[in-house]
Amino acid sequence: MLAAKGYRTELFLEGGRRVRPKGAMLHDESGEDWSNTSVLFMHFSRHGGSVEDTLAQKYFGYVPREGSLDLPPESTRNWDQLGEVWKIHYSRPGATPTSRTGFFDFRPTKNFKGDYTHEFKGGWGIFRTGLPILFKLGSIYRLEFPPWSEISWRGFVRP
Repeated sequence: MLAAKGYRTELFLEGGRRVRPKGAMLHDESGEDWSNTSVLFMHFSRHGGSVEDTLAQKYFGYVPREGSLDLPPESTRNWDQLGEVWKIHYSRPGATPTSRTGFFDFRPTKNFKGDYTHEFKGGWGIFRTGLPILFKLGSIYRLEFPPWSEISWRGFVRP
């Protein structure tokens, strides 16, 4: 399942170019419907009922709704390669945390809503290699990460 994990994205490419894709930042942490080391930036339609997924609820702070989209081709053969991305800035959806009902439940309620910036460090010591590569196909953008990358409900973990 792809989840819309961010909006209002700005990507900073090597050489100074900035790209602001339209639509949502979509990621499939499970890797079932789309590679878990790839992030799509595109529009989707919201419809349907609630998604009963505890991971998505933890991420968003509310119960998300179903949506649909037409996935682009997985092969990058027809995509235009734009370059390596060294930093990303995006806004994460979320809800205001609600107070817990149990009197003895003192666990803090986390809220991941807000603006986030992540600088990609690459993976080979002092050399800036292993950075994610940005591709474009029509109005859709795609950020491809090295296979050793980790993207989770917390965001970009590695690189």
